[in-house]
Amino acid sequence: MKIGKLRTDEDCHWYLIPDYKVTRFDKVMHEMEQLDQTSEEYYDWEDEFINRFERYRLSGGPFKLDVIMQP
Repeated sequence: MKIGKLRTDEDCHWYLIPDYKVTRFDKVMHEMEQLDQTSEEYYDWEDEFINRFERYRLSGGPFKLDVIMQP
């Protein structure tokens, strides 16, 4: 079983991030939040974000997730 964490980006899109990538997701989001969105450095962080995390974006948010419950 794989474990992940729910996270949102600054546009309120939801992501289910694998547990081992959560620290980097949080770091990238923090760096982007500190920068002017027109700066070159912001675009560098945004490129990393897209390349690493776009595949984990949840279409429709967490409300469409099927959850496995154990007794």
